[in-house]
Amino acid sequence: MSKLSQLLEDKPLNKMNALELALFIQKKTFDALTAEQAATIREAIELATWLHSGQTRKSKNNITLVPYIEHPLRNTARIIRWNCYDPNVLIASLLHDTVEDTSHVFVENMFHKDLDDEELCRATLRDYIRHQFGDVVLNIVNDVTNPKFDNPATKNADYLKHVVSVIHNESATFLVKFSDLVDNAMSLPYALNKEFAEKQNVKYQPVLEAFETELTNLENRNFLGKEIRTEDMHFKLRYGLKQHIEARLV
Repeated sequence: MSKLSQLLEDKPLNKMNALELALFIQKKTFDALTAEQAATIREAIELATWLHSGQTRKSKNNITLVPYIEHPLRNTARIIRWNCYDPNVLIASLLHDTVEDTSHVFVENMFHKDLDDEELCRATLRDYIRHQFGDVVLNIVNDVTNPKFDNPATKNADYLKHVVSVIHNESATFLVKFSDLVDNAMSLPYALNKEFAEKQNVKYQPVLEAFETELTNLENRNFLGKEIRTEDMHFKLRYGLKQHIEARLV
């Protein structure tokens, strides 16, 4: 193993920048998958990087306005560290926010058109994802794409219902959605707005229970596969995520 590979192997994901995360993913998939599969994952990295190129997240550690692409890259690297090398899962993780957040970017840049029709833009990007990466990837991306929750009074309950419905007996969707939850929840201690953190706490607490229940279900039914490292998922659900969610509230 090269010095760089060893450095990335041992480095915490939240300490890696976008380049390091991309190198980690490409190195691990190149070693574990066929050349064609690894090339397809690299294509997904490039697409996600392009679509998210103008976006930032609010904070990471003591850094504000970090490149958004770190989020899907980190989610995917985390899934790899859970020992999942399913190309469809990894590609869907890389693209998990694209339909929800970048459909207009795709249409504007690919077709030089500025469309106000959100659903048409989403449908156009979905067609591209299906063409480039297949139906399985698109189905996972569709599952983890949040619908519009228009009623503020029931927004959190509707979100929980959506999550429960898409992760039940669906190991691929579970892995992508759970890694996304881990990343979002673990960023809350660094949130710049305490009110935002409090709202997320209310939103996430019941979701943690849903994931704990479904993780046990998937294990009992052997849907995740024996090679997947679930001990880290259980630890995060029972201890790590709860502490991260509540840390910003004190």
